[in-house]
Amino acid sequence: MTTATPSADTAHRVRAQSRGDDLHTGTALSQDVRSGRMVRLRRGVYVSPEDWLRSPPWRRHLLSVVATAMQEAEAVFCRESALALHGVPLLEAPDAVHRRCTSRSAARRVPAPSMVGDRSAAAVRRMLAATAPSGPAVPPESVLAGLPTHRLEPTAPREMRRPEARRALRDGELIVPRQTLDGGAVPWCRADVDGFTVEPLALAVVDTVPRLALAEGVVILDAVLGGHTRTGVQVDGDELASWAERVPSKRLRARWERALAAADPRAESPGESYSRVRIAELGFGLPELQSRIVVGGTTYRVDAEWRDVGEFDGTVKYTRAAELGGGDPVRTVYREKVREDDIRSTGRAMVRWGWPELRRPELLARRLDAAGVPRRRAGRRGSVVGQRTG
Repeated sequence: MTTATPSADTAHRVRAQSRGDDLHTGTALSQDVRSGRMVRLRRGVYVSPEDWLRSPPWRRHLLSVVATAMQEAEAVFCRESALALHGVPLLEAPDAVHRRCTSRSAARRVPAPSMVGDRSAAAVRRMLAATAPSGPAVPPESVLAGLPTHRLEPTAPREMRRPEARRALRDGELIVPRQTLDGGAVPWCRADVDGFTVEPLALAVVDTVPRLALAEGVVILDAVLGGHTRTGVQVDGDELASWAERVPSKRLRARWERALAAADPRAESPGESYSRVRIAELGFGLPELQSRIVVGGTTYRVDAEWRDVGEFDGTVKYTRAAELGGGDPVRTVYREKVREDDIRSTGRAMVRWGWPELRRPELLARRLDAAGVPRRRAGRRGSVVGQRTG
């Protein structure tokens, strides 16, 4: 048994019952589901209600991936599930666990088993209320729906038609590319899993990005090209190009090329990547990224710079300052104030935005207009690949 190393106070334990009983009934863990002490992720695989309900959607997806790996040792994870295991940030949480299958008949979405068994609606509501942190509203019952498994046929070279690819798979002439990640790929989860079989990172990127909205694809590409992933894993353009011939259609190839042209490995967070797409969609000129400004012998780096200065302002550096090595949050805020005053002393203005403005682009447009951020020429609105304005 291999146990993943959890972070200090966020360890989630995924447990599997004995597989001696094919029906998986009458065991202690099944009884725990009926009593509300556990919820079922996959047949025979369980987690505590607290770990599930108090996890953000991205963690729920990975908990479901872990459970799938425990139930199906042969599973080869692909698309968003492979990316998540590789440590790639995702703008939106996946709505399913993605894995490969090797036959046409197996390719489908398989619903997750009932997480709460035959518990009554009233009992489920009591469980939700008991696990909700004080203050926020009780989570909706929909979070106990469970994530399905999306079984997908393997990718194939572009010139190979699907019937030919199926025959080649049967005959062993075409294989599903794969590599193994150790059990620590999900560092905050303890589970009886030796490792995860995934598709290579570059293939997972090429197979996923064209199927997502542009902003989601750019977040992924920025992260893998710049090495801004949880594990530091990185790919280069040549690796991506080597798999691009598996993009199956002209429409998807056009979406892939657009996302790739818009990528910029200098963006250091999903918020910065998302900001660049939003800024372009709103018709503003693209900024220079990670500019350096020297004030009195001190060099400051800013996320984005036009004639004035822009800055994506995620709250994480304030709320998790100690964890990230920044020390006391109060001192972090003070240092940010000194930094901003120094930059303003050069005659530059500052414009800040965060996730609320990205989710409501009219608010972002209002802030950028108020700061005098230049608009692009007519006819280039909506393109992320545009002329930067310094």
